[in-house]
Amino acid sequence: MWKFSFVFLFSITALFSCHQADKKVSDYTENRTPIQALTDSISNDSLNVHLLNRRALMYIGQRQLNEALLDINRALKINSKEPDLFLSLAEIYFQLGKKENCTAALLKVIEINPQETEAYNKLSQLNLLNQRFDFALSYSDKSLAIDRYNAKTLYIRGMIFLARQDTASAMRNFLLAYDVKHDFYDALIQIGAIYNKQNNPIAADYLKEAVNRFPELAQARYEYALYLQENGNPNAAMANYDTLLMQFPANKFVYFNIGYLYLIFDQQFDSALFYFDRSLTIDPKYIDALYNKGRTLEEMGKLNAAKEIYQDVLRYSANYELAIEALNRIERKK
Repeated sequence: MWKFSFVFLFSITALFSCHQADKKVSDYTENRTPIQALTDSISNDSLNVHLLNRRALMYIGQRQLNEALLDINRALKINSKEPDLFLSLAEIYFQLGKKENCTAALLKVIEINPQETEAYNKLSQLNLLNQRFDFALSYSDKSLAIDRYNAKTLYIRGMIFLARQDTASAMRNFLLAYDVKHDFYDALIQIGAIYNKQNNPIAADYLKEAVNRFPELAQARYEYALYLQENGNPNAAMANYDTLLMQFPANKFVYFNIGYLYLIFDQQFDSALFYFDRSLTIDPKYIDALYNKGRTLEEMGKLNAAKEIYQDVLRYSANYELAIEALNRIERKK
């Protein structure tokens, strides 16, 4: 089941990619896109590196990395001492998978401005992704020496300790990050995940807060619904899954979990089949949904149909133990 399976990597890569994302274009009009408006401004002020950087960031957001790189290189020819340009350059190289170039750009930021915590944070993240945990902690230490209340740094330290399987230290840093910044989405999710793993009911408070603060994000509501499902509150879980389907109707995991609720908690087998089939329509090779479809058919007494489904499961995944056990169970019933 899809329980906190991608939280770790997603949190790190998403944080890396949020550099200056909140900057807005003041000269945007209804008839012009932001990039078009910036292009007009650049035409009138071609030596303005800040305008070039802002357009590059927009290109990055749209995954137009070559265009972004052209803007940054153009800006650097005008002013090679502007740290924000190298931060943007690092982001481009990161998204291109050029980690050495990314590191060089970040070190250049520090050379220009040794007090730039964002560069230390990104270097910490890079080393975390490369599993160089001591280096990652060292860069986070340097960031905290500049700003001891840097929520992003505290969160990254939590991720480092989590990767080192030091859950207590990870939680301490996540909680500190949350104390500094209550609307820190990733910190809320990680705190909820750890408390949930520890069977601590306070997990619900953090996951629910994530949902309330970020109702537009599927992951927050999914994690909360899954928590409710796994802790004996299927009706509340179902309500949250229904809300998710209204927002994101092509989520195979949501269809799967609704089917699972109908199968396990309600024994409404026709409904369970419907939702497993919807999940499989989105991903025909979703093994868990396929297996549970077979399990539902077995519960309905349709043993031959169930057997065929279990055999399909094994064609996709030869060592899927539950399907092997199910086939043996059906043979014993005959």
